[in-house]
Amino acid sequence: MMNYSKGFKINLDIFIVSFLILFLEILLIRWISSEIRIFAYLNNLVLLACFLGIGLGCYLSRGRMGNMLVPFILLAFIAVCIRYEVFAQITYNLSGFQDTHIWWTSKEINFLSILVGISSTLTLFLMVLCLFVPLGQMLGRLFDEHHNTIVAYSINIGAGILGLWFFNWLSFLNSPPLVWVAIFLAGMFILIARLAYRGKVMLLAFLLSVFTCLVFIKTGASTEKTFWSPYQKLTLMPNYYSSLRNGYIINVNNAGYMTVLDLSEEFMRRHPAQYSRNQRKYGQYDLPYRFKNSINDILIVGSGAGNDVAGALRNTSARIDAVEIDPVIYRLGLEFHPEKPYQDKRVSIFLDDARSFFRKSQKKYDFISFGLLDSVTLGSSYVNTRLDHYVYTLESFQEARRLLKEDGVMTIVFQVERPWIGARIRALLEKTFGESPLVLKIDNVNGPFGWGGTMFVASNRMAALKDAAMKDSGLS
Repeated sequence: MMNYSKGFKINLDIFIVSFLILFLEILLIRWISSEIRIFAYLNNLVLLACFLGIGLGCYLSRGRMGNMLVPFILLAFIAVCIRYEVFAQITYNLSGFQDTHIWWTSKEINFLSILVGISSTLTLFLMVLCLFVPLGQMLGRLFDEHHNTIVAYSINIGAGILGLWFFNWLSFLNSPPLVWVAIFLAGMFILIARLAYRGKVMLLAFLLSVFTCLVFIKTGASTEKTFWSPYQKLTLMPNYYSSLRNGYIINVNNAGYMTVLDLSEEFMRRHPAQYSRNQRKYGQYDLPYRFKNSINDILIVGSGAGNDVAGALRNTSARIDAVEIDPVIYRLGLEFHPEKPYQDKRVSIFLDDARSFFRKSQKKYDFISFGLLDSVTLGSSYVNTRLDHYVYTLESFQEARRLLKEDGVMTIVFQVERPWIGARIRALLEKTFGESPLVLKIDNVNGPFGWGGTMFVASNRMAALKDAAMKDSGLS
């Protein structure tokens, strides 16, 4: 009976430690990459720190056991650094390299700023690494004490998978980092209680846990509202043009991402000094519909909070299928977009990935519009591939073309900040349609009709498309 009890205790301890290690690993990868933007692109650096910390802990498992308060202390310190943006400048300090494109950052290389950025990154890297060492030590000791290594590894793998999926479930519920961290700290508290820690250690662990959770709570009035989707951190705040409030702006991972604009006839009539109908016709949301007259069915992928859908509703009487992968962005558009495009009966919403929708749909469209799909969202916490890397590909464009009617038109809007990006999209479209697309520069950056960018227009009938463009005086 004694051996059974001891074996059960070791198995349970391995389960708890393994669960917490994987849970914390995914927590830090997502949390840090959301709050410090460059880590959305250098995500594997956090992953490497986690692995090294666990490995170093296992290597040192036969030596003196590390203090189990270390994870509580370091997690509190990381929370304070993120809350007060201590590491915020890392993104700007390391954004000057030409092979790393990060939206809305300086592109000038300065040796001192790069040195500061690398030093700050190394500091954060070591903090994450050291956070895992005591947990790695405990896991290593439990493996040494276990009578059956295969059973121990099986429990380790199973518990790790459960920790990973539990975090994914919390993300699916749109929970914020406060919930993630509180769950981890509660698990750590249970763990040190099982290790027979008493008195001062338990009290300090409790106080550090309370302090860490309080760091997340922001006080004072604010016009910002923060939401955590399964993919990213979203911040909603009022948007202004010439001191006139014209909707909202949505930041993703602390960077400007999309606007939610009121471009309705009623709003423009009330503010003629700031808005011109003629200018709106050539804004990114209305311009696509100047290339084709008869439109009955429209597909918009990357429909976001609804600006592209509102533009289609203003300019056509067509039926619209809108595809948006992020359910929280869709709900923000549903609730906050001034023109209420998602509430129109002509609009059908599909919460799906663009590529997935292309493959499943058999419907033919007069018009297919790619919204601004620029993203800092990764396809996985274990790779540096962004979601839009799956959309701006030859296969994706070919799948979209399959859904076009014989005289259908396809438009793509992208914020081209590197010449090779624009050249790549143009070449892919030329290969897809057999002819070079129209390329239009929308000089409307930060204007009243959207952020602008470069618009690529392609069709199965390029001659008719180019003829329509030539006849439009506003495009000449």
